[in-house]
Amino acid sequence: GDGKIVIAAASEFGARGLGIEYNPDMVVHATRNAEAAGVADRARFEKADIFESDFAPATVVTMYLLPHLNLKLRHRLMALKPGTRVVSHEFRLGNWRPDETSRIGSASAHLWLVPANFGGDWELRFPQRKGPALAKLAVEQTFQNFRGRIVFEDFETSFRDQKVAGTGVRFSFTDEDGRLRRFDGRIDGDSVTGTVYDGAASASFSGARIGKAPVISGPAPAQDSEPNAPC
Repeated sequence: GDGKIVIAAASEFGARGLGIEYNPDMVVHATRNAEAAGVADRARFEKADIFESDFAPATVVTMYLLPHLNLKLRHRLMALKPGTRVVSHEFRLGNWRPDETSRIGSASAHLWLVPANFGGDWELRFPQRKGPALAKLAVEQTFQNFRGRIVFEDFETSFRDQKVAGTGVRFSFTDEDGRLRRFDGRIDGDSVTGTVYDGAASASFSGARIGKAPVISGPAPAQDSEPNAPC
Protein backbone atom coordinates (compact mmCIF):
# COMPACT_ATOMS: atom_id res chain seq x y z
CA GLY A 1 0.00 0.00 0.00
CA ASP A 2 1.11 3.56 0.74
CA GLY A 3 3.50 2.52 3.51
CA LYS A 4 1.70 4.27 6.37
CA ILE A 5 2.23 1.43 8.90
CA VAL A 6 5.98 1.22 8.31
CA ILE A 7 6.26 5.01 8.28
CA ALA A 8 4.32 5.31 11.55
CA ALA A 9 6.55 2.67 13.18
CA ALA A 10 9.63 4.62 12.14
CA SER A 11 8.39 8.13 12.95
CA GLU A 12 6.50 7.40 16.19
CA PHE A 13 8.57 4.58 17.71
CA GLY A 14 12.00 4.86 16.10
CA ALA A 15 11.69 1.42 14.53
CA ARG A 16 13.42 0.22 11.38
CA GLY A 17 10.89 -1.23 8.97
CA LEU A 18 10.65 -2.92 5.61
CA GLY A 19 7.48 -2.77 3.53
CA ILE A 20 6.88 -5.53 0.98
CA GLU A 21 4.73 -4.56 -1.99
CA TYR A 22 4.13 -6.38 -5.27
CA ASN A 23 3.06 -3.28 -7.23
CA PRO A 24 6.17 -1.26 -8.26
CA ASP A 25 4.18 1.96 -8.55
CA MET A 26 3.10 1.65 -4.90
CA VAL A 27 6.72 1.01 -3.88
CA VAL A 28 7.65 4.36 -5.44
CA HIS A 29 4.65 6.04 -3.78
CA ALA A 30 5.47 4.63 -0.34
CA THR A 31 9.13 5.59 -0.66
CA ARG A 32 8.13 9.18 -1.47
CA ASN A 33 5.84 9.22 1.57
CA ALA A 34 8.72 8.04 3.77
CA GLU A 35 10.96 10.78 2.37
CA ALA A 36 8.26 13.38 3.01
CA ALA A 37 7.96 12.16 6.61
CA GLY A 38 11.72 12.38 7.10
CA VAL A 39 12.15 8.66 7.87
CA ALA A 40 13.49 7.29 4.57
CA ASP A 41 16.58 6.05 6.44
CA ARG A 42 14.41 3.83 8.68
CA ALA A 43 11.37 3.05 6.51
CA ARG A 44 12.36 1.10 3.41
CA PHE A 45 10.17 -0.46 0.71
CA GLU A 46 10.85 -3.07 -1.93
CA LYS A 47 8.99 -4.84 -4.69
CA ALA A 48 8.77 -8.47 -3.65
CA ASP A 49 6.50 -11.48 -3.30
CA ILE A 50 5.40 -12.04 0.30
CA PHE A 51 5.43 -15.80 -0.28
CA GLU A 52 9.12 -15.72 -1.19
CA SER A 53 10.39 -13.02 1.18
CA ASP A 54 12.48 -13.81 4.26
CA PHE A 55 10.78 -12.63 7.48
CA ALA A 56 13.35 -14.21 9.80
CA PRO A 57 15.01 -10.93 10.97
CA ALA A 58 11.68 -9.37 11.97
CA THR A 59 10.65 -8.77 15.58
CA VAL A 60 7.24 -7.45 14.46
CA VAL A 61 5.26 -8.42 11.36
CA THR A 62 2.22 -6.34 10.41
CA MET A 63 -0.34 -7.41 7.83
CA TYR A 64 -3.46 -6.12 6.17
CA LEU A 65 -4.16 -8.98 3.79
CA LEU A 66 -7.17 -10.92 2.62
CA PRO A 67 -8.06 -13.94 4.79
CA HIS A 68 -6.86 -16.61 2.34
CA LEU A 69 -3.47 -14.90 2.11
CA ASN A 70 -3.16 -14.86 5.91
CA LEU A 71 -3.75 -18.60 5.96
CA LYS A 72 -1.15 -19.22 3.27
CA LEU A 73 1.42 -17.30 5.32
CA ARG A 74 0.54 -18.79 8.72
CA HIS A 75 2.98 -21.71 8.76
CA ARG A 76 5.83 -19.34 7.87
CA LEU A 77 4.84 -16.92 10.61
CA MET A 78 4.74 -19.77 13.14
CA ALA A 79 8.32 -20.65 12.13
CA LEU A 80 9.64 -17.23 13.18
CA LYS A 81 11.68 -16.76 16.35
CA PRO A 82 9.56 -17.31 19.49
CA GLY A 83 8.34 -13.99 20.82
CA THR A 84 8.01 -12.37 17.39
CA ARG A 85 4.87 -10.24 17.33
CA VAL A 86 2.40 -10.66 14.47
CA VAL A 87 -0.30 -8.02 14.06
CA SER A 88 -3.10 -8.21 11.52
CA HIS A 89 -5.61 -5.50 10.75
CA GLU A 90 -9.12 -6.99 10.68
CA PHE A 91 -8.43 -10.54 9.49
CA ARG A 92 -7.35 -13.44 11.66
CA LEU A 93 -5.25 -16.58 11.10
CA GLY A 94 -7.84 -19.33 11.11
CA ASN A 95 -7.51 -21.74 14.04
CA TRP A 96 -4.50 -19.87 15.41
CA ARG A 97 -6.46 -17.63 17.78
CA PRO A 98 -5.10 -14.17 18.66
CA ASP A 99 -3.45 -13.59 22.01
CA GLU A 100 -5.11 -10.17 22.09
CA THR A 101 -7.68 -8.22 20.05
CA SER A 102 -8.17 -4.46 20.17
CA ARG A 103 -10.88 -2.39 18.52
CA ILE A 104 -11.33 1.25 17.58
CA GLY A 105 -14.83 1.84 16.28
CA SER A 106 -15.48 -0.86 13.68
CA ALA A 107 -11.77 -1.62 13.07
CA SER A 108 -10.00 -4.55 14.74
CA ALA A 109 -6.32 -5.33 15.27
CA HIS A 110 -5.22 -8.83 16.30
CA LEU A 111 -1.96 -9.72 18.04
CA TRP A 112 -0.17 -13.07 18.11
CA LEU A 113 3.07 -13.93 19.90
CA VAL A 114 4.94 -16.68 18.06
CA PRO A 115 5.07 -19.45 20.68
CA ALA A 116 8.12 -21.39 21.79
CA ASN A 117 7.90 -25.18 21.63
CA PHE A 118 6.86 -26.62 25.01
CA GLY A 119 5.74 -29.98 23.65
CA GLY A 120 7.15 -33.35 24.60
CA ASP A 121 8.26 -35.00 27.84
CA TRP A 122 9.75 -32.94 30.68
CA GLU A 123 11.18 -33.47 34.13
CA LEU A 124 10.14 -30.63 36.43
CA ARG A 125 11.84 -29.91 39.77
CA PHE A 126 10.42 -27.64 42.45
CA PRO A 127 10.39 -27.46 46.27
CA GLN A 128 7.70 -28.95 48.48
CA ARG A 129 7.31 -28.99 52.25
CA LYS A 130 8.91 -32.41 52.53
CA GLY A 131 11.77 -31.55 50.18
CA PRO A 132 12.53 -31.29 46.45
CA ALA A 133 9.81 -32.68 44.17
CA LEU A 134 10.21 -34.31 40.76
CA ALA A 135 7.27 -34.36 38.37
CA LYS A 136 7.16 -35.77 34.85
CA LEU A 137 5.21 -33.76 32.29
CA ALA A 138 3.75 -35.09 29.03
CA VAL A 139 2.79 -32.08 26.91
CA GLU A 140 0.85 -31.85 23.63
CA GLN A 141 0.98 -28.35 22.12
CA THR A 142 -1.31 -26.81 19.49
CA PHE A 143 -0.30 -23.27 18.53
CA GLN A 144 0.11 -21.41 21.89
CA ASN A 145 -2.11 -23.80 23.82
CA PHE A 146 -1.22 -27.14 25.35
CA ARG A 147 -2.59 -29.99 27.41
CA GLY A 148 -1.15 -33.03 29.09
CA ARG A 149 -0.38 -34.94 32.26
CA ILE A 150 1.73 -34.31 35.35
CA VAL A 151 2.91 -37.55 36.95
CA PHE A 152 4.42 -37.97 40.40
CA GLU A 153 5.55 -41.26 41.92
CA ASP A 154 2.04 -42.32 42.97
CA PHE A 155 -0.15 -39.42 41.80
CA GLU A 156 -1.24 -38.00 38.43
CA THR A 157 -3.04 -34.79 37.54
CA SER A 158 -3.68 -32.34 34.68
CA PHE A 159 -2.86 -28.75 33.80
CA ARG A 160 -4.90 -25.68 34.63
CA ASP A 161 -4.72 -22.17 33.11
CA GLN A 162 -1.96 -23.19 30.70
CA LYS A 163 -0.56 -21.15 27.83
CA VAL A 164 2.64 -20.33 25.96
CA ALA A 165 3.20 -16.63 25.20
CA GLY A 166 6.33 -16.18 23.12
CA THR A 167 9.11 -17.71 25.21
CA GLY A 168 7.00 -17.43 28.36
CA VAL A 169 4.95 -20.31 29.73
CA ARG A 170 2.44 -20.46 32.55
CA PHE A 171 0.46 -23.30 34.05
CA SER A 172 -0.96 -24.53 37.33
CA PHE A 173 -1.69 -27.91 38.85
CA THR A 174 -2.54 -29.49 42.19
CA ASP A 175 0.49 -31.34 43.53
CA GLU A 176 0.62 -34.61 45.46
CA ASP A 177 0.20 -32.69 48.75
CA GLY A 178 -3.12 -31.33 47.47
CA ARG A 179 -1.72 -27.81 47.10
CA LEU A 180 -2.33 -25.66 44.05
CA ARG A 181 0.97 -24.63 42.45
CA ARG A 182 1.20 -21.85 39.88
CA PHE A 183 4.22 -21.80 37.56
CA ASP A 184 5.48 -18.80 35.58
CA GLY A 185 8.55 -19.58 33.51
CA ARG A 186 10.61 -19.02 30.39
CA ILE A 187 11.45 -21.61 27.76
CA ASP A 188 14.99 -21.73 26.42
CA GLY A 189 15.32 -24.61 23.98
CA ASP A 190 15.07 -27.82 26.00
CA SER A 191 15.04 -26.12 29.39
CA VAL A 192 12.54 -24.06 31.35
CA THR A 193 13.12 -21.99 34.47
CA GLY A 194 11.01 -19.63 36.53
CA THR A 195 9.03 -19.08 39.70
CA VAL A 196 6.48 -21.37 41.32
CA TYR A 197 3.89 -19.82 43.62
CA ASP A 198 2.18 -21.53 46.55
CA GLY A 199 -0.26 -18.99 47.89
CA ALA A 200 1.81 -15.99 49.01
CA ALA A 201 5.08 -17.96 49.01
CA SER A 202 7.31 -18.39 45.97
CA ALA A 203 10.40 -20.36 44.96
CA SER A 204 12.41 -21.22 41.86
CA PHE A 205 11.70 -24.17 39.59
CA SER A 206 13.50 -25.75 36.66
CA GLY A 207 12.73 -28.30 34.00
CA ALA A 208 14.48 -30.22 31.25
CA ARG A 209 12.98 -31.77 28.14
CA ILE A 210 13.62 -35.49 27.81
CA GLY A 211 14.15 -36.48 24.18
CA LYS A 212 13.42 -34.51 21.05
CA ALA A 213 10.83 -31.73 20.89
CA PRO A 214 7.86 -32.79 18.73
CA VAL A 215 6.52 -30.51 16.04
CA ILE A 216 3.87 -28.11 17.34
CA SER A 217 0.44 -29.19 16.12
CA GLY A 218 -1.51 -26.76 13.97
CA PRO A 219 0.88 -24.63 11.90
CA ALA A 220 1.02 -26.84 8.81
CA PRO A 221 -0.16 -25.05 5.65
CA ALA A 222 -3.83 -24.27 6.17
CA GLN A 223 -6.63 -25.98 4.30
CA ASP A 224 -8.99 -23.84 2.22
CA SER A 225 -11.91 -25.07 4.33
CA GLU A 226 -10.47 -23.67 7.56
CA PRO A 227 -12.57 -20.77 8.87
CA ASN A 228 -10.97 -17.33 8.93
CA ALA A 229 -13.69 -14.76 9.36
CA PRO A 230 -13.00 -11.25 10.66
CA CYS A 231 -14.08 -10.67 14.25
